Amino acid sequence: MKRFTICIPYKAKYLVLLAFLSFYVGKQTVLYSPREVSNQVIRAKPELNQVPTSKNKPRRNLSKENTGFSSSLSCSMEPTLHDRRKNEANKVEYAEMLRFTQHESNNIMSKEDLFQTMHGAYFSLHHIYEFDIEQSAWSRTTMADGGKYSGWTLPEISQGPQVATVLEGDYVVCISIFPGIYGHFISHHLPVMAYLRKSFPATTNFLFVDDWEGHNQKRLEILDPEFAERVVWTHCAQSECEGQYYVTGSLTIIRPQVMFLFAKAPFFDLAREWIFNSYPVKPHEKTVIYYKRTVSGTNHARIMDLEQEQEILDLIEAYLENREEKLVIFDGEEDGATMSLEHQIELFRSATTYIGPHGTGLANTFWSLQADECDERPKILEFISGPTTTNVQWGKAGNSYYREQGGTPWLEYHHIFYLPESSQTGLLVDMDDVNDAFVAMWGAKDSISLK
Repeated sequence: MKRFTICIPYKAKYLVLLAFLSFYVGKQTVLYSPREVSNQVIRAKPELNQVPTSKNKPRRNLSKENTGFSSSLSCSMEPTLHDRRKNEANKVEYAEMLRFTQHESNNIMSKEDLFQTMHGAYFSLHHIYEFDIEQSAWSRTTMADGGKYSGWTLPEISQGPQVATVLEGDYVVCISIFPGIYGHFISHHLPVMAYLRKSFPATTNFLFVDDWEGHNQKRLEILDPEFAERVVWTHCAQSECEGQYYVTGSLTIIRPQVMFLFAKAPFFDLAREWIFNSYPVKPHEKTVIYYKRTVSGTNHARIMDLEQEQEILDLIEAYLENREEKLVIFDGEEDGATMSLEHQIELFRSATTYIGPHGTGLANTFWSLQADECDERPKILEFISGPTTTNVQWGKAGNSYYREQGGTPWLEYHHIFYLPESSQTGLLVDMDDVNDAFVAMWGAKDSISLK
């Protein structure tokens, strides 16, 4: 028997597969009623409104709009690097990080490019591991098409018909990275939630991803219980993901990869405005927070050298001698357990200054109070890796919340590179650089001596 190989162009492949899917959906897949499916999720609405598309709407740039929060101050997003050694490799890496961050914060996609809408459609999340996401969405006439590296793949139809959870009404689906992990919830989930919440009517519901313990769901229920009522959560850990969903109304997807798509200042402005309105807790005292990473409290080490860390704490105390703030050492725990979200928000809203190595604890600077003037913004001094410390976070200066949170215009940002002799469990910084940063943030202090 002869074998033939047929080469089908990309567009033809698409049409052939689409035709097959149409037959598959129309002939083989059974739509189950609530009585037939035990894991049914029904979101009944009094009326079904079609999700608005951006057709015939002018293209807009969020960065040029007043989002009603920190962007209204028009504060500089330029951070300050304290580096007496003036290492050329560090300088180049730092400049590239700034260029990328500031360029991306002004690079906002139009809704035409961002969203794709289909009707009477299926959604399935196949796999999520760190930055890698595989998902599918399709109807009888349309498949999700996000382009290269988008994470949208062909449906896994070879397994035959699957039980689908029916979602009644209109839905927007958004799958972001590292579901359930606290720092990523702040940096990679809240901004896109804020944008979707603002962009779609109150009759639209949402399908978001969480870990199997439901951490993101619990957090959102604390921050905005009313909005949380509009969310259905699908759970996934690597390839262990929940099954298919069938949306009876319109299903809108975000076409490009979500990972860093919303890590831009305008989206963080929206998120901060939203959370401050829905969770308006204000502190009763002022603090300076030092973030201390411990072996038991971290997954990625990056522990400061203990002797030098104490030297830094002593120096902070000396600078605070005649100031109203008190020093708080934050390690993520309270009474032997993880500090509650409510207490972390209250604590970080109390701070005028944050100091410490890059890590999840500093993601909490997102909760900081909004200043009335640019020079009154909370200050942050973050210790970061660079080309001279490739054994720590690959030597990338981009591992900073300055970049991950879109330039943080609500903060006055300062950086110090680790010294080349640093190790994962013995990070070191130049104490002269530390003192220079304290002078820049708090003003000169008489009678300060460095060891």
